[in-house]
Amino acid sequence: MSAYNYVRKMGVLPAETTLEAFVEADFLGNSDAMVRQLVADPSLDTKQVPAFRHGVREVTQKDYDEAISAIENRFIFAAPTTHYDPAIVYLALKKRWSLGDLFVPSQNITASNEPLLDVDDSVRERILSVNRWDARLYETCQQNFKRKLSELSNDEKKLIDVMVPLLSVYRKLCSEEGDNRETTKWFGKTSRQVEKKHAERI
Repeated sequence: MSAYNYVRKMGVLPAETTLEAFVEADFLGNSDAMVRQLVADPSLDTKQVPAFRHGVREVTQKDYDEAISAIENRFIFAAPTTHYDPAIVYLALKKRWSLGDLFVPSQNITASNEPLLDVDDSVRERILSVNRWDARLYETCQQNFKRKLSELSNDEKKLIDVMVPLLSVYRKLCSEEGDNRETTKWFGKTSRQVEKKHAERI
C-alpha cells in the first residue's frame, strides 16, 4: 500500500489510478519488496527512478532463505505491524528499557492517505501472487514472534498482557485529544508502577 500511495503522490501514476491497475503495473515496489531489501544482491534492485521490475530478476527460494537468515542473524527479532505493541514491550523486556518510555505520542505521516477498506478478493489474490515470497516472509516472522512470546516466563507474559491494553488506550486518547503531556505522564507513571511490581516478583 505504501508503494501504491507513493507512486501516485509523486505523480508517477495519476492520482485516480486504482489499486487493481497498480498491481498489474511494472513497479518494483509491487514485487517482493521486503525480501529484496533484506538481500544484498544488486541484481534484485535498481537505481532507476521510478523503479521498474523489468531489468531486475525475480526473487527465488535462495533469496527468501537469505532474507530469513538476515533476520535471524542481524536483528533481535522481526514482528508484523499487527503485533506492534507486544513487540515493543518484548523489546523493552529484552533490552531492559523503562516501560514508561514506551508512551510516546505517535505521528501518522500517512494520515492524509485515503484508506482502502474494501479490497476486492481478486485484487487481494493478485497482490499475494506477485508478492508470494513477501507473503511467506510475513507468515514466518509472525510465527517466529509468537514462538518468542511463548518462550517468555509467566511473569513476562503477564506484564505484556497488562501493558498492551494500556498502550492501546493511550494511543486512542492521543488520537482523540492530541499530544497531551498530562496523559503521557499518567500512563508513564502507571507503567513504571507495573514495572516495579514485576521487578519485585523476580
